[in-house]
Amino acid sequence: MDQFRQIKEIARQAGEQNHCRLYDIYRHRDRFQVFIDKPPDSSGVTVEDCENVFHSLSFLMRAECPELLKSHRLEVSSPGLERKLREKWHFVESVGLQIKMSLFHPVKGVHLKTGKECQSSSFSGTLESLHGEVLKVKGDLQEWQVPLSEIKTAQVVLSGLFNKIDGSKGGAKRNTKKRKK
Repeated sequence: MDQFRQIKEIARQAGEQNHCRLYDIYRHRDRFQVFIDKPPDSSGVTVEDCENVFHSLSFLMRAECPELLKSHRLEVSSPGLERKLREKWHFVESVGLQIKMSLFHPVKGVHLKTGKECQSSSFSGTLESLHGEVLKVKGDLQEWQVPLSEIKTAQVVLSGLFNKIDGSKGGAKRNTKKRKK
């Protein structure tokens, strides 16, 4: 097993020991950045969760690959609100959220008002669904069918979180009532 896969497996185990799951892991020149998450129906990742996973991960690495622990720093955190989407399950859990993405090649979409075909290799919109290996993303004026294999980068956009929380289409709800003077 190569070193990266070994660390990924150890990080997965450390997360599970602490009732978290491995969301993602990045290897930099001198550090491993480990992102943990909890299922959507839970209260979310706490500082204590990060600390506990860090200690478990350090312990497991000392036992299984001490040379990597000597040459690399460890960081454990939540992926944050504007999390990157890389795995299929990341997209599944982000249905209904606003996302932005860039693609390896342009894909065809449909202009919603004119019905004409359009093309783009980067855009944002609401992740409507995932069927098999194809995402349906709906922007203000276009709709796209995007194969997962074409995605270079993707991430949740903060305004999309407010949509899922309050059920609106335009971000956080605002009080539009006139104030009495």
